Amino acid sequence: MGLGDIKYEDVIAATEEFRRMGRDNFLQTYGFGRATSYELVLGGLRYDSKAIAGVAHGHATGDFLSPGDFSGGAATVARRLRDLGFVVETGETPWNRAALLGRLRKLKVSRGPGAPAPSRHQPLSLLWAISREAGERPRMTPWSQFRDEVGPLLLEFGLPNAKATPAYPFWHLRGSGLCVGGSPKGVEQRVRTPRGPGLMRADDFDAFFEERRKVLQEHIAAAMGKPVVGRPYPRPAA
Repeated sequence: MGLGDIKYEDVIAATEEFRRMGRDNFLQTYGFGRATSYELVLGGLRYDSKAIAGVAHGHATGDFLSPGDFSGGAATVARRLRDLGFVVETGETPWNRAALLGRLRKLKVSRGPGAPAPSRHQPLSLLWAISREAGERPRMTPWSQFRDEVGPLLLEFGLPNAKATPAYPFWHLRGSGLCVGGSPKGVEQRVRTPRGPGLMRADDFDAFFEERRKVLQEHIAAAMGKPVVGRPYPRPAA
């Protein structure tokens, strides 16, 4: 079960419960914190989007989601709520070059067992996405094209013996705060990394949220490369 199970009426039921219980009690009952980025706006009131989605999923299926069940992050929740016709607003401060580069530096990456250096799969995929912006190529990329273009980069510039495939960044960049990533379409939200048929059903990869894209386009030369694969990602000794 995933966010695709949620229907409009389930969200309405969750917002009614939110109002009845009060914000603090609602969040405490279901184990959520206050929203730091996206809020659902309905009837002049603001709701914590992820908490509403988790409770709405419970109304839809009987399975109430906890914060740890949202592998795609708040942006994926916002997208689903918008798809259902709701207004979702962001409380983030306006993006500028410093904010974009700061987010790139803080990109969370995994480390394999016994690996001294962080994985390069997400940073390399972001460099690929930045190069597409610099070249004014189409923003949307289907999984098959992402696989064919990013795969060779991972083989050439990734860490030796790295096992992650292009499927990993295609899926997990959704939670970076930078990219929409390969958003699921009929794919279980809590799957760590879907395979074959699941990826073929995923929406196209959308490399950057619109406000991030505008900043990147304005500062494309300064944003290229170094903050992503510079000091935190040293090339291992031969």
